[in-house]
This record gives sequence, C-alpha cells and structure tokens, in this order.
Amino acid sequence: MSLPEIFGFITGAICVWLLVRQNIWTWPVGIANNIFFIVLFFRSRLYADMGLQFFFIAISIYGWWHWLHGRSDGGAKNDSVPVSRASAAAVGVTLLLAAAA
Repeated sequence: MSLPEIFGFITGAICVWLLVRQNIWTWPVGIANNIFFIVLFFRSRLYADMGLQFFFIAISIYGWWHWLHGRSDGGAKNDSVPVSRASAAAVGVTLLLAAAA
C-alpha cells in the first residue's frame, strides 16, 4: 500500500464519521481525501478516476458553502437543516432506479 492510499482511507473514514456526527469539518477532510486519491489515481494512470475527484472537490465546496449559508427553502440564514430518514416511498424509488441502472 502507498501513502496516498493509506491517507485516502483514513481521511475517508474520518469524513464519514464526521458526517454522521453532523460536523462541518467533514467538508475539508473530504476534500483532503479527494486530493489523496488524485495523487493515487495519477500515479496509477487512472486519469478518468482522477478527473472525477475534481468534480467531487467542486461539489464538496458547494456543499460546504450551503452548510455555512443555511437553508434553501426560505428559512432563516442560520436555521439548522434537520437530518431525517428517507420515506419508504423514496427508498422504493431509489431502489427501482438503482436496479434499472
């Protein structure tokens, strides 16, 4: 195992742990995770996978910005967005779409 692979795994696990705890540090740790995988995929000559990491960084920046600037449904700027479970209908539709894909 290479260092980028080890650090990629560690930052990925920390990122998931922080996300479950609803901690904003999940975003910069996730971006660090993407950077480690950029290095790993570049060294492995997996350029499409490397390019995908740049997309993940871009959407992470958007997610981080959205987390900092509040709700998009008209709520107050710093209202918290509650974490909730998906409805049975949403799970069903997701499973059907995944099976079709």
